[in-house]
Amino acid sequence: QHYLRYINEGYTEEQAFYLAEIKTTQQILADYGVQGIYMPTMLINSLLSMIVLPHEKAKSNNPDRVFSGKYSVFEKQMGITPTIFSPIKSCENGKVCYNNRVTSIFINKLRNGIAHQNISVSIVDDYDFEITIKNKYQNRNCNKCKNNTCKEKGLRKENGGVIDFEIKVNVSKLKRLADYIANAYIKAIEQEH
Repeated sequence: QHYLRYINEGYTEEQAFYLAEIKTTQQILADYGVQGIYMPTMLINSLLSMIVLPHEKAKSNNPDRVFSGKYSVFEKQMGITPTIFSPIKSCENGKVCYNNRVTSIFINKLRNGIAHQNISVSIVDDYDFEITIKNKYQNRNCNKCKNNTCKEKGLRKENGGVIDFEIKVNVSKLKRLADYIANAYIKAIEQEH
């Protein structure tokens, strides 16, 4: 770990912790390579470290600053398109309010899907898999809702909630997402320094 190195460079202890964790995670992923037998496991573990751990801190500061830019540009650069991305912000008595489709909301929905274990996996071989990550918007009235607003948007109900985000990625796409997320956090911490 490089905690003290970053502290000696003038970063706060919190910044040093996140920088060291993210950069060490990047190095682990680089050392094992996309085709390594440990890559699928390393990617899942790394995403927990790179998305869930720093996300709450970034969210409290300003997630739009960390994951800035237009979603359409992000989608094109990453070559990754979710099968569902109609991010629900709120729902009152069947009246749905949607978030804008921006990069920070994409990352938030991805983070929620991972953190809440809304994940399913299809094994290709020892080195590859396809993982589906979903976010389920829930409030206490979803089960009772008779409004077709969500259905008209192409969303489906599942276990008392509405799937408003779903993405299917293989190992190489998951690695691209992990790299993007890590670099965005590092850039934000370094700019804050």
